[in-house]
Parts: sequence; C-alpha cells; structure tokens
Amino acid sequence: MGALDWSAAFQKMGMSVMSTVGGASGSLHGTFFIALAKSFKGKDMELANLAEGFAAGENGCVGKRKGDAHSV
Repeated sequence: MGALDWSAAFQKMGMSVMSTVGGASGSLHGTFFIALAKSFKGKDMELANLAEGFAAGENGCVGKRKGDAHSV
C-alpha cells in the first residue's frame, strides 16, 4: 500500500466543505483546507510541515476576508 497523499486528501476536504456547508462558513473553511493542501504538495505528515500548512491555511482565510491575522 502506498503512502497517503496528504495534499490530495486536504484538497478533497476543502472542496467537500465548500460544496456542503452554506454561507460564508463553507467558503472560509474550504479555503483553509485548499491552502493547506497546496502547502502540503510533496511533503510527509510531520509536525513542521503541518505547522507550515496551518499557517498557509490561516493566510488563505485572511486573504479571503481581506483582514489581518489578528482580527481572525
């Protein structure tokens, strides 16, 4: 059995959230997972990569709402 493709899994989660959760919440949470997926391309599940991915997800959400990280 091959290694799990985390990037593809996070991408699928983001698309699923966007298509099933209504209102701004679906878009915002979906954006988080899609940004997380982009940062995980070609990487293994390690703490440093996960932290980097969460930062990318946060930045994606902040960009979506045109705010700053301290107002999230």
